[in-house]
Amino acid sequence: MKEEFYKLVRDRVPEIMKSEGAVVQYQVMEDKYYRNELFLKLREEARELMDDPHDVEEYADILEVLDCIMKLHGISFDAVMETKAKKREQKGSFTEKYFLYHSETI
Repeated sequence: MKEEFYKLVRDRVPEIMKSEGAVVQYQVMEDKYYRNELFLKLREEARELMDDPHDVEEYADILEVLDCIMKLHGISFDAVMETKAKKREQKGSFTEKYFLYHSETI
């Protein structure tokens, strides 16, 4: 049975599929295509998380994709965490659940 994927997969997936007897066809992408596929994968993982927000694996998948995006663009996890902390201190988080309708300057 032939299965079609046409999507970015984790690094060991082709190896795992081969060890299970599958014949796989894949290629290593250039960065410009890889970047696009990472963002598509992020969208896919976010949808899966929305479907099951209690699944810890979905959080892990999103973090893995974000880590790859950051590495591709030369951004460290520490820099992101520092910026996150600064923004939380300056503007807060989202825990108060505020939904802003509009603002008017008087």
